[in-house]
Amino acid sequence: MRLLTCFILGTLGTVQAQQVLYDHSRPSSGDQWLNDQDFPDYQIYSCGMVDDDVFSRPVTITSISIWTNCEDTRWLNGLRVAHVNIFQAAERGPTRFNDPRNGKLVKVSVSFQFWVVPSFRITADHLKIKLSPGRYWIGLMPRGRYRDIGYCGHLAAQDPFSLSPAFWRNPIGGFGLGTPWQAARSIWPGFNDMTLRIEGLSR
Repeated sequence: MRLLTCFILGTLGTVQAQQVLYDHSRPSSGDQWLNDQDFPDYQIYSCGMVDDDVFSRPVTITSISIWTNCEDTRWLNGLRVAHVNIFQAAERGPTRFNDPRNGKLVKVSVSFQFWVVPSFRITADHLKIKLSPGRYWIGLMPRGRYRDIGYCGHLAAQDPFSLSPAFWRNPIGGFGLGTPWQAARSIWPGFNDMTLRIEGLSR
């Protein structure tokens, strides 16, 4: 019994606690936002956004969250999936080959949250994404039919600006700008980092 107890305690001792790997989860203002959605029925207006983080050690991402507001919250009521986008690139930003509509689809949940402004938190849990040390551009792009009920805006972060600004892309160019990746602040002055929270394990 003593040997068995020691073995169980030793095994439990190796379990790693989940930690926050990146946290820019405080929206700055309801007026600072950019579209970040994939519309399968309205592709010309599909837009994606990513922000960068540098991991000095190997990590396993288990959860990604973003914060948004919507013209019509009925769109969020039907939201079930989002693209997880993770691009490894230099400081200059994602490349033209990084299409945010191609990210793996994962299940998401939506919850209301008030911090500075009313907003909605969109979260992908139960992920198991292993990354080696390096710089990555990471985003969560909600996917759902447009259905004539408006756009959702990804909120800018209030947290101190870090690394490079968020990058935004409207691949087909329905908005008339942003066909290639470009810094979000070049479209919306003052928009530096986007709201984003990454949780997981650091190995």
